Amino acid sequence: MIEYLESKQQFILQTIESEQKKLKQVENYLKILRQEADYMSYDVILKELPSVIVASMRRIIPNYDAFNEIYPEMGAIMQKDNVRCATPEYCFTLYHDDEFKEQDIDVEICQAVVAPGKDSEKVKYKKTEGVPTAACIIHKGPYNTISMSYSAVYRWIEENGYEIAGQPREPYLDGIWNKENPEDWITEIQIPVRARK
Repeated sequence: MIEYLESKQQFILQTIESEQKKLKQVENYLKILRQEADYMSYDVILKELPSVIVASMRRIIPNYDAFNEIYPEMGAIMQKDNVRCATPEYCFTLYHDDEFKEQDIDVEICQAVVAPGKDSEKVKYKKTEGVPTAACIIHKGPYNTISMSYSAVYRWIEENGYEIAGQPREPYLDGIWNKENPEDWITEIQIPVRARK
């Protein structure tokens, strides 16, 4: 009887865990749908993006959660090589895919630095090109809901007579390093644009 009840207990615990995961997904979908219904509340601004010297690490990552592993790895390499970050700090991700993806994402992590270090197999140093005009929007919340902010800024670009003129950048203003709750994370999305001809 004990074995039967222990087995039943294990089954119920697994069911609860599975249902909690489903509940979390439903909550995320509801949040996304509410954001889409309210996408007009996003403020898009146009600004120039500077040319900077960066430490760069390019990878194909399985999903957005992988950022939590590769940023510390890059930081450790830079620290070992005694490379100093620029002030004010400017850390961003470049996306090399032609469209928004949630899996197998081709990303390049860039950290503005005072001076280039020595290239290694994982980290390279280069100067980025400045961007004369970028459409920028603030995303608040975890990375797995950022697609709605992208939808809003792409819609704004289309509706305001612009076209995309380069790779999207994501500078991180608040994140796992200084905010425990993912709902408090703040990311800026920067899309290089030009006036449509």
